[in-house]
Amino acid sequence: MAIKINKYQKSNRKKKEQEAPSNGIIEFLNKDISLGGNRFNNKKKEQFYTDLSTLLNAGLDLNTSLQLLSEEQDKEDNIYAQINKDVLVGKPLALALENTQLFTKYEYQSIRIGEETGKLASIMLELKKYFENKNALRSQFIGLVTYPIIVIIIAFGVLFFLMNFVVPMFIGFLKQVNAELPSVTQFVLDLSSAFSEWYKPVLGILILLIAFFYFQRKTEWFRKYSGVILLRIPIVGKMMQRVYLTRFCQSMSLLTKSKVQLIEALNMTAQMVDFYPIEQSLKRIEKSILKGNTLYDSMREENVFEKRMVSMIRVGEEVNKLDEIFAKLTSQYSDSVESQSKLLKSIVEPILIIVVGGVVALVAMAMILPIFKMSSSMEF
Repeated sequence: MAIKINKYQKSNRKKKEQEAPSNGIIEFLNKDISLGGNRFNNKKKEQFYTDLSTLLNAGLDLNTSLQLLSEEQDKEDNIYAQINKDVLVGKPLALALENTQLFTKYEYQSIRIGEETGKLASIMLELKKYFENKNALRSQFIGLVTYPIIVIIIAFGVLFFLMNFVVPMFIGFLKQVNAELPSVTQFVLDLSSAFSEWYKPVLGILILLIAFFYFQRKTEWFRKYSGVILLRIPIVGKMMQRVYLTRFCQSMSLLTKSKVQLIEALNMTAQMVDFYPIEQSLKRIEKSILKGNTLYDSMREENVFEKRMVSMIRVGEEVNKLDEIFAKLTSQYSDSVESQSKLLKSIVEPILIIVVGGVVALVAMAMILPIFKMSSSMEF
């Protein structure tokens, strides 16, 4: 076809470029890593819903829109072509997405409701916003941890070099001159000897622990205890709690706006949040609602939800505007997470610089002090 999707996306892409200036390291770390390269990750989903909502709102029908999207993709493993093929033979879009096994129940159920109510373009736009916010939260978290990780890696590299190459040279020199060592120098020399002797087994144990936790990360016991520990970490725990509460509110906003039954919405949200404490709370809330309790009363019994959130949800239930309340909560919590991450980053960066600088200064001082002491003795 002669029509290309680029003209429908041009203004939208320009806006994104202005709002999000590029950063090479952050962009690299933000990429979803997949071993086979075929994973339809959150960034691709955001682009999919953005493109499809743009084309549908521009007046194109679903088949034409999917065909345009298919033409823009590589021929190899073209998910758009697979979806378009199913739609062309008469299958609903929700079923076509479900058949790919790349979309969650949350997504294709929302789209099914959009098809049944004639609000598919609106649902697509909401899903686009959902993944846009989800990716933004992920970018904020990566931006927060990137600098500390880089500094810590560099610090350990410098410390390794000093302890294994620089300090041993001074040990040989000081033994030859048989000089009396200051206490700080003796401490660093003892530390260097211990480091040289133990760094290999410690590094091996650390690698084994990382591998063990990596392969256990999806087990129930690991998710349970890691979630509890995460929430108890000062400052960071509160911020991570709000990250997942943002995801909860965002999911509930979309589903309640789509007129999904409350029990079904809670069930699908539990699958999307991917945080054990909230997942278990939502399961208990489902059971409580089935017994006749309100959402507000059920949430009030769960410590993972903040009192302010529960109070606003009570208002939403009373005036029958839960979708609007959840949308407002999503915006508020998203802003709160962004401000907290900036504050935490501004605190962590100078602390790391001071700690790393202090360690290097300690080693340097320990090596220089004996030399000054010997030069003072020679003058007299």
